[in-house]
Amino acid sequence: MDQAINIQTVDHNSNKEKASSSLWHYFEKDFIDETITQYEQKVSTGLSNLDVALGGGISPQLYCLIGRMSDERNPFLSFMAEHLASNGYTVLYFTNHDTENTLLQQILARHDYKRYRDQSPYLPDIINKISSSHRTLQDYQASLYPILTNIQVETSTYIDAEVVEEKISSYKKMNSKVAILIDEQELPIQQSKIERIRERIYLKNINKIAIQYEVFLTS
Repeated sequence: MDQAINIQTVDHNSNKEKASSSLWHYFEKDFIDETITQYEQKVSTGLSNLDVALGGGISPQLYCLIGRMSDERNPFLSFMAEHLASNGYTVLYFTNHDTENTLLQQILARHDYKRYRDQSPYLPDIINKISSSHRTLQDYQASLYPILTNIQVETSTYIDAEVVEEKISSYKKMNSKVAILIDEQELPIQQSKIERIRERIYLKNINKIAIQYEVFLTS
């Protein structure tokens, strides 16, 4: 009996050594290079706490953001559009309810706050300041030009996955760095089973497109 126990103990320790050795060899050979490649694919959201929560930033895949419109979700998406555009990304902003005017108001208010933190970013005051001075207008145009030219707004009642893919393919020919933001109205709380199935299929298709074309996609 004692001999059998000893044999089992030796075998168990032997397996431990093999497992430890295997992980060590991985650390010695491939770990550093693979980890560097992994984090090279990540892009900062511009929000340090969110980057930490996401393990370094966002990767080429689909991220679903659920929330009330015109509250937290819309400003966040406009912030992401501005941040990615300022870092050289072509941003395709798909929406079925928002307007270019609303999106630009949010970007303008945030941009003004960054420049003049001691003043309230009250939009009517900003518009009045720009419209009353040609020099101020030119200053804003110069600073916003590289950002706004990288944001393309697509308004459609229904945002089709095939249309998204066509747009990505087209813009990828001009810029390898492409990000997609899809801002849709909330779905009804009471959905039928078919509607829920359709929604899951839609999200799967969108995620597949994001991975295939290596784009950052937030819905």
